[in-house]
Amino acid sequence: GPGLLQSVTCGLASMTGTCLTSGTVNVSNVFRIGIDGSTAPLPAATGTLPQPFLPGLIQNGIQNPLGGDSRAVDFDYRPESTDNIDFTIQRSLGRKMSIEVGYMGRRIQHEFAEVDLDSVPYMTTLGGQTFADAYAKLYVAICGLGPNCTSTPYTGAAQPFFEAALTPGTGYCATFASCTAAVASKEAANLANVQVSSIWANLNSGVGWKLGRTMLSDQATTIGLKSALGYGNYNAAFFTFRVHDWHGITAVSNFTWGRALGLGANTQRSSGTNFVDVYNLRGNYGPNDFDYKFLYSLGVTYRPDFFKSTKGFIGQLINGWSVSPFLSARSGAPTRINWSGVTGCGSDCQAFGQTGNSNGGAQGPESAIPIGPYNVRATANRGVFGSNGVGTTNAEGINMFANPEAVYNLFRRCVLGLDTSCGGGAGNLRGLNRWNVDATLAKDIKITERIGLQFTMQFTNVFNHFQPADPRDASADNLRLNQKQNFGKITSAAYDPRQVEWGMRIHC
Repeated sequence: GPGLLQSVTCGLASMTGTCLTSGTVNVSNVFRIGIDGSTAPLPAATGTLPQPFLPGLIQNGIQNPLGGDSRAVDFDYRPESTDNIDFTIQRSLGRKMSIEVGYMGRRIQHEFAEVDLDSVPYMTTLGGQTFADAYAKLYVAICGLGPNCTSTPYTGAAQPFFEAALTPGTGYCATFASCTAAVASKEAANLANVQVSSIWANLNSGVGWKLGRTMLSDQATTIGLKSALGYGNYNAAFFTFRVHDWHGITAVSNFTWGRALGLGANTQRSSGTNFVDVYNLRGNYGPNDFDYKFLYSLGVTYRPDFFKSTKGFIGQLINGWSVSPFLSARSGAPTRINWSGVTGCGSDCQAFGQTGNSNGGAQGPESAIPIGPYNVRATANRGVFGSNGVGTTNAEGINMFANPEAVYNLFRRCVLGLDTSCGGGAGNLRGLNRWNVDATLAKDIKITERIGLQFTMQFTNVFNHFQPADPRDASADNLRLNQKQNFGKITSAAYDPRQVEWGMRIHC
């Protein structure tokens, strides 16, 4: 569009058409759709607007409503493109069997990606120091470098950036010996929660801030730029073995060894999801969430022909059977130990100041950083109930780690100015390997030359085996450093219990 539109916002509409404030709403005055009418009584839009109209700001003594989640399209936006290479060698082993070995490669460019225009310019330099460096020194002095913040009072030296960006002795820094001490005191909670965007926003709006207005978040809750800055690639080698009607067996077996890497591979519906570091795209590069190193599948259909010469009722009974099992197995998907769960947009979208709104998120989710070398293998360990408060809330006793406390102490939060990225990609660990077998049992009955019946029984999860899901899946996030009591526990299954579906088909 040509520009920002006028926002008409009323989150708490009353029956009489006025906007209520928090704390004054009750069942006797709030508007209820379907009970008090079908159209909510919103305030009327103003007939004339001051130019330029700035939502969220006071103009002519009137507070303009704050804009919602605004979106803009990059002028350089273009559709995604891919370059693909396939190379295969095939060899027949007689008339019934064949093998194929090959390579598949794909380079993806101009992937959809959204950038929050209010991302913190952490490279800004004042007094010979970047904001990132000042933030890191303050964080380490107050919180340390353990899994969680130790909240130690700041007694270190004044940081040049804060002293140059703020006015000492007045405004934001009033009553404090230095502006660094003011930041350490006023932003203690945000430091503990690694909320970089919230700290920058508070400094940006504080009295005595010398950099002027650097954020637009007082005009809209989010201002996202839709761009085509993403990229990725897929490379895989595969081996396929095929059998066609060999003693009643038809089968295809495939093994694939591949890697899917990129900047997140988000689709256009992923609105509000931003890069972790918008100024260093390479720092977001890593495994995509569908990066399975090893994939194996085996599909078999067996149709015995021992009794094909048998006629009559016995022939109808023992002929026409087929069984078709299908085995699928794969290595673990990328998963991550992270730190999140605070109110609003916490560590999952603020470690590098990429967004400050609760509706936003990180495209390549922020991972915790290993404190030292580590070799952690994901397995489903039973009878693990944790220790020293780590992994102790686990009635099921199934944990991804045999010693969750030891693994917990190997990681810390991602810190701007100390780390160049939050690991990149979808995770810093691999999840659980998994396998499953489905099958179909079928019986064909020939009634006439043209008419026949087919009865089928389709089984999912034939062996009804419990396949543990990762601690981080659609139903839980039990790899958070700030919720150590749940760390590593497994609470759900990757596959549903066995199910059977009966069917009958008439063909003619």
